Amino acid sequence: MLGMMVMSQVSSPSKSWERWVKFLVKEKPEVEIAKGALVYTNGVTAAASSRFCVSPDDLKSIKTGLDSKQETINFQGVTYIVKSATTRNLVAFNGAKYIIVCKSKRMYVIALCVSRTKSDDASAWVARIASRLSARDY
Repeated sequence: MLGMMVMSQVSSPSKSWERWVKFLVKEKPEVEIAKGALVYTNGVTAAASSRFCVSPDDLKSIKTGLDSKQETINFQGVTYIVKSATTRNLVAFNGAKYIIVCKSKRMYVIALCVSRTKSDDASAWVARIASRLSARDY
């Protein structure tokens, strides 16, 4: 019985990743991140906001955007214009919506910012989350 109590108090990895996504989206409401996801580099989603699915095609487009001088990416059936890209960071927009991607050691931190004026602040916030994950070897 004691083992069951101890095990029930240990959080599952998926719950931990869900907390990271909630932190990404809710901790800084002023940067207007509406949705987010943590996706392993192999394509497996660790956690994501409700109705924010990162498909294999979405991830392929993101990887191509990070690795080349591509002018556009496709995400969830929408074409976004690449504003800036490095091997670890990508910012792309479609109207006032911005897809922001930062790569940690083993994951992509993906966020949807819904404010053009806050996109730079949101990008810095997503990079900070990715940096924290890298420090924890993720």
